[in-house]
Amino acid sequence: MYEVPVVIMDNTENFEEHLNNAIDTINEVINRKIREIGSFEAEGSKERLINYLKLDISSYINVLNDISDMGHNLEKMEFDEEMADEFEVSGEFQNYLDNLSAYDLDKENEADELRKEYYEELVDNLSFEIGLDVIQNKKMLKALLKNDLTIMALGDIVLGDENLYEMYEKNCSKVDKPKKKKKKSK
Repeated sequence: MYEVPVVIMDNTENFEEHLNNAIDTINEVINRKIREIGSFEAEGSKERLINYLKLDISSYINVLNDISDMGHNLEKMEFDEEMADEFEVSGEFQNYLDNLSAYDLDKENEADELRKEYYEELVDNLSFEIGLDVIQNKKMLKALLKNDLTIMALGDIVLGDENLYEMYEKNCSKVDKPKKKKKKSK
C-alpha cells in the first residue's frame, strides 16, 4: 500500500487520521462528480466536460486504490482519451469550477492537492529506485558519467549541500599540491 506523502506525521495515530481524511475527501469528490455526470447526461449536454470529469475521476480512483485498504479496486470510468487531451481546462472546466459551492470547491482543491502530492511522491520513489539500480550497475554508471547533464547535476548537488561541498574541498579540490619527488635508486 502506498503511504500518502502529504504531511510527515509524528506518530502513527496522526498518520492514520490523515490517511482516513484523505480517503474521505477523495471519495467525496468522486461521488459528487459521478452525481454531476448523471445530471449532465440527463440534460443531454456538456459531453466534453463529462468526458473530462470521467478522466478526473479515473485519476482519483488510481490514487484511492493505491492508498486505501478497501480490499478491492474501484473500476475506472471509461472516457475518450483524445477528447480529454483536447479539452480546454481553462475554459469549460474553469466555468464548472466557478459554479461549485464554496464547500465543494474547497474539497475539489484539497483532493487535487492530495492527488498532486501522491504523484510527486510516486515519481520521487521511482527516481530513487532507478538511481539505486544505476549506481549498482557498472555499465549504466559508465554511460551516465559520459553525459554532460549528469556531470552538471552532480556538481549542482555538491554545490547545494554544505557537507558534500566540504568533502569535495578536502578530497577533490584541484588546488595544486606539492608533488613528492621520487628518489632515484643507484
